[in-house]
Amino acid sequence: LKPPTFRMTRVGRNAMKFLLLSTLLSPLAAVRRLNATGVTAPSVMHNGQSIDVSAYSEAMQTSFHIVAKVKFNSMNANYPNILFGHDGSSMCFTSHGLGPAYGAKKGKACFYLQTSTNLGPHGRGIDYNGGWLPSKIRLDDQQWHKYELIKGVAGTALIVDGQRIEDQLADVEKDSSKFIMKRCTKIEVGKAQGKSGFDGEIGDVQIFVQGKQVFGPSLGSYDLAHGIAPTGSSDSHWGRFYGATDGLEDRVWHSKNWEHPSYLTLELAVPSKIDGMKILTPLNHLNYGFKTLEIFRSDDGKSWDLVRSDTVNECKKGRVSEHDGWGPVTKFVQIKMKDRCGGGAFAIAEWQVFGVPAENLAQGIVPSGSSDSKWGRFAGATDGKNDGVWHAGNGDYPSSLTLNLGLATSVSGMTLLTPAGSPNYGFKSLKIMRSMDGTSWTAVRTDSISECTASRSSFHPGWPEKTKYVKIEMSERCGGAHFAVVEWQIFGTQDKCKGKLLPESNDRFPCDSIKDETTCRKSYMKIPTGETFQCGVRKASEDVSNCLVVSECDVA
Repeated sequence: LKPPTFRMTRVGRNAMKFLLLSTLLSPLAAVRRLNATGVTAPSVMHNGQSIDVSAYSEAMQTSFHIVAKVKFNSMNANYPNILFGHDGSSMCFTSHGLGPAYGAKKGKACFYLQTSTNLGPHGRGIDYNGGWLPSKIRLDDQQWHKYELIKGVAGTALIVDGQRIEDQLADVEKDSSKFIMKRCTKIEVGKAQGKSGFDGEIGDVQIFVQGKQVFGPSLGSYDLAHGIAPTGSSDSHWGRFYGATDGLEDRVWHSKNWEHPSYLTLELAVPSKIDGMKILTPLNHLNYGFKTLEIFRSDDGKSWDLVRSDTVNECKKGRVSEHDGWGPVTKFVQIKMKDRCGGGAFAIAEWQVFGVPAENLAQGIVPSGSSDSKWGRFAGATDGKNDGVWHAGNGDYPSSLTLNLGLATSVSGMTLLTPAGSPNYGFKSLKIMRSMDGTSWTAVRTDSISECTASRSSFHPGWPEKTKYVKIEMSERCGGAHFAVVEWQIFGTQDKCKGKLLPESNDRFPCDSIKDETTCRKSYMKIPTGETFQCGVRKASEDVSNCLVVSECDVA
């Protein structure tokens, strides 16, 4: 399955046909056809890099999706490394080229992993080919290839330039709980793995874990649903919920017989902007499809808004239907299927939700609070790194953090991540407050959480009123004597100021559009430092070439 693309007009199609014909007839056609993969060079090179994934090692044991661009100059070594995962002492997964030792398979690549339960041939889980997947196409052609590894709940997949090979457990119902990969803390890229003999380049490595990109360049819309098991009206032994989003086309979600309508609900990792969805029906029969799909969104998973109802008239096996996205940032997505193509049940081989996470407005803004300590300063709560932490001081109870977002903000939601080292740092009660001036506070609500685990991520829905300051107060410790937060994220939209650039020759700021001098003074800022200027005048040394005159801005 590929992300949604723009539909080409008839004029565009004709132009493309003319371009293709011209290319094939040109003297350079042979050279151009060698570049048939259509994969562009990476924006970031990663060959030789060691990637730290220790913060996600537990989640990766269940599922992950790695995407990269790979180019081999030659494949003369027997086992040239592409990606190698390990914990410092043992391998968790590997993917390498197939060199001369593999005979007729030389030039291709493979992927396999090691389970912590020693399941399957050589402990690799799946039965196919002794537990490893060979690529369908060769890579030793000095061309860039898109290279993907998928570990799902009940199987694995290797995809090169869209050519997929996958296999699932022989007894999914019995063994899926045992298909747990050994822990990974590092991933070695290309030549970073010892003396494997990799000769080539690797770049644009992206790692996705439970619907969230945890490493690599941001290259636009991606599948936010991958690895997140949905809930729904029902599943069955023919297909569990996770089969809809595990990245494996042969593994499906299957409703109970004669249920109508059927629905699936997905909680995304963070509030996100949805660009579109794709839904693949099973490859073996046309009956499982829907003709009507109702799409809903929600900020809290309780109150739902109908986005729209889509109609799909075509009924065939392996049908891919595309569904447009929508404007508002969303945390929960629900699809309701009606009007079966036939048979007695709905089923989905793959449900992909494409989009990008909403901007984390808190990242990089250092909060203030009731206390911090040598074990973790205030900046650790919002530095965007899972190895940083804010840690309250001794005897601080309840503990609080306050963040100045800078502009009036409509908050759609927040997430709070506790440390991985112990479950004791968490809170059971969180009081959320808002303010426009940082002095006068209004209580939004108090959220309660009974679960106390290490690395606990809790989501807290937003509120309709605009705010400039957000304060959270933690009480009822899970244990120990301190609260601690690894990451505090705030998602939403901010009021943007409108204005114009002043030429350097201006000696005075034109405040005619704003009557109140105090508001006018607040409405002049120097980009990018935010330095303010006194209304109406400036010093000769002050450069106004980058000054923004704001005539419409929500300034508290």
